[in-house]
Amino acid sequence: MKRAKLEPGAARMTFLAVLAIVWSGCGALGQTESPGRETYAEEAARLAPLVESGDAAADIVEDLYFAWIRSGQYALARSRFEELAAEHPNSGAIGLAAARAIRGVGDYERALLGLEPIISYADVGVGVGVGVAALHEKAAVLRDVGRREESDEIYSDLLNRFLDGFIRGGPDLLYVVRAMWALDQFHDANDLFRVIAQGDPNNAEVFLAWGDLLAEKYNDEEAVASYQDALALDPNMPEAHLGIARLLAATNPEQSKAALETALAVNPNFIEAHLFRAERRIGTEEYDVADGIIESVLAVNPRSAHALALLATTHYLRDDESEFERYVAEVLGTNPSYSEMYFILAERCVNVRQYAKAVEFAREAILLDPRHWKAYNLLGINLLRIGEEEEGLASLETSYDNDPFNIWTVNTLTLIDSLEDFDRIETEHFRIKLHKEEREALEPYVTDLLEEVYDTLTTKYEFIPDGPITFEMYPDHEDFAVRTLGLPGLGGLGVSFGKVIVMDSPSARPPESFNWGSTLWHEFAHVITLQITDHRIPRWFSEGISVYEERRARPGWGDDLGMDFLLAIQADQFLPIAELNNGFVRPDNPGQISLSYYQASLVCEYIDEQHGFDAIRQMLALFKDGRNTEQALREVLRLGFAEFDDAFSGWVESRTGGIDVEAFRTLLQDGHQAFGDGDLDRTVELLTEAVEAYPEYTSEFNPYETLADVYVQQGDTSSAIAVLDEFISYSEYAYGTYLQLAGLLVEAGELGGAIDVLNLALYVHPLDLDGHRELGSALLTEERYEAAVREYQTLIALKTPDLADTYFKLATAQFSTGDRTGARRSILRSLEIAPSFEAAQELLLRIAGRGNL
Repeated sequence: MKRAKLEPGAARMTFLAVLAIVWSGCGALGQTESPGRETYAEEAARLAPLVESGDAAADIVEDLYFAWIRSGQYALARSRFEELAAEHPNSGAIGLAAARAIRGVGDYERALLGLEPIISYADVGVGVGVGVAALHEKAAVLRDVGRREESDEIYSDLLNRFLDGFIRGGPDLLYVVRAMWALDQFHDANDLFRVIAQGDPNNAEVFLAWGDLLAEKYNDEEAVASYQDALALDPNMPEAHLGIARLLAATNPEQSKAALETALAVNPNFIEAHLFRAERRIGTEEYDVADGIIESVLAVNPRSAHALALLATTHYLRDDESEFERYVAEVLGTNPSYSEMYFILAERCVNVRQYAKAVEFAREAILLDPRHWKAYNLLGINLLRIGEEEEGLASLETSYDNDPFNIWTVNTLTLIDSLEDFDRIETEHFRIKLHKEEREALEPYVTDLLEEVYDTLTTKYEFIPDGPITFEMYPDHEDFAVRTLGLPGLGGLGVSFGKVIVMDSPSARPPESFNWGSTLWHEFAHVITLQITDHRIPRWFSEGISVYEERRARPGWGDDLGMDFLLAIQADQFLPIAELNNGFVRPDNPGQISLSYYQASLVCEYIDEQHGFDAIRQMLALFKDGRNTEQALREVLRLGFAEFDDAFSGWVESRTGGIDVEAFRTLLQDGHQAFGDGDLDRTVELLTEAVEAYPEYTSEFNPYETLADVYVQQGDTSSAIAVLDEFISYSEYAYGTYLQLAGLLVEAGELGGAIDVLNLALYVHPLDLDGHRELGSALLTEERYEAAVREYQTLIALKTPDLADTYFKLATAQFSTGDRTGARRSILRSLEIAPSFEAAQELLLRIAGRGNL
């Protein structure tokens, strides 16, 4: 469906007219001086005596308030401003600062009481003094306690006073723009920010607030720039450092970490920064650590809804129902409409792959706040993830209609529109979506492998997943990324949501860089482990089992001991089992994620080998019951973390410790040099030693392929076959080598082996003609006619240039299966293309002799 273009309505046209007036007089906004590089402690020491006199201007009082707050002096700010307010009851500025400080430590009711006299006596109508600021503060406090309608009335009143011309300039405009923002008038707020920034270019508060708006509306690049503008004026501003830390957390972890550390160095008690730290720990499932951080926040503000909501989240994720309910009640007791709590819970459920629970919590968020547009987005995306497409689309449409800035919503809706180009196929256990242009070529292979992995793993794990399972394959990798995360740029190959599998099509990746069959097997293993544990499995164990099962599915599938892994092991870079989840969700370096996949798979292999596969099933059962990794290891393996790490390290050492990397490299280099010199006997000697020294090395310039070339030159086909057979037992991408090995097997008369190898090749490059042509020929020779029919039909779907011969061979295979109707149709197509094709004419006569044309 086409997305509507936003057009300004009557209200916006009125606003634009007022904006033009304000713009023309923007010089009247008032130039504030840059605070320079004075620390907040120095600023507080300078300003406190001025404020204590009771005659300080409003901006001086506000500067002192921020100097104390931004250096973490929350308790001091409250006590001193309360004292000063009692000493100077007629100072609206001091009363406002006191109310703000009181609100900051969670005494919302007292903050409201303190604001009333300011609002009652201040000349709010024309924006003089602190009246507008006090009104805005009251609206904010009302939101803190869940009185949303009253809050919106104040915001609307502020906006109407601006539109009516009563608020025209000065610092009050910053409260007007925040009112617009609170009322979801984001275009207008952005326009007014631009005016304010032009009129007051030295006001760091403007750029900080503007950055917050841009960040909320997904404009990360400009938000970072706005925060940097704020820091150029006030290098200490902790909120701007935190804003940068949040926005760069995923793309630049090191810079994000540095920005967060700077924010906390300035304000060691910075509530929002500590909550950000807690959120990160929850993301890595370090719930006890997160709880400790949150408790430090509650020591400052014991009624922080955000902090209490995070505590509710950590207890929910640990299955501590009573504490979860206690914290939920505590949050709602302060703010009955705090929908953000359920939104946080929904997001965290996504993090641990509990998509159905994410749907439930997103619904709760919307019930509390029907204007929570992000919750509609979260609900819609997760409904799609659990296969509820119609309702998911409706929720996303609601999100888009009210918040067209949300890039996750826009991208996902655009992708859904493109699904018109996909065909839908149903098998016994799956609902499949394949692109129309690829369906004919891929359908038989995809459906066969899906049903095979279903039968294999449901039997092995003694578990039947809830179905049918949705399977989607995208020829455009960015479409796959959007379907998965709502954003392009995902580096993965496939994702499983428990009842929905989404992955790249073979055409989405360069040839010989992707094994779609191995990926499909991996993702279905997630279906088993997610559903069998009610989505409570730790990420490391789920990923480890999936790679472990890949290796058991076909020769060469799954990660093997590549050089980067070997060097990492020898450098002792495996994580302790207690920290293995961090390797997936908070890696220290770009290579740690792939290393963690490999390590997790070895952990599963170790458990299977040393304790039996039933130990893996028992651990899955314990995770379903809410046990954590440490508890599962103790109950099943009788090992604590340290004991497990020691035993596992010894097992890994026994497999890798004997590999001398430098000696192997020397053998490899000398062997290839001998080959280049034409010394074939020496080549065989050196490269055979290299294979024996490090058999899993299959990267570029590996010893196997050169050895095979030598054996072929020497006429030793059997040795070439043996070498390449060992090679493909470790390598899953080498399509050309698969074809070479198949050719040697055909030459040796081993057609059965050639067919097996060619079938493996099609999991790497199913859209290449040569593989299908060779496989079809071998199948015909072996009289495996039904399988041959599939290959020749695929060649036709791929638009092979030798159509006449392909239709002839298809007809031959169809005729041999007893499908005379299909055979007649195919042979006639062959003769239409090549009327003088004698073999086709003869086959037509044979078909005609067995029935009427």
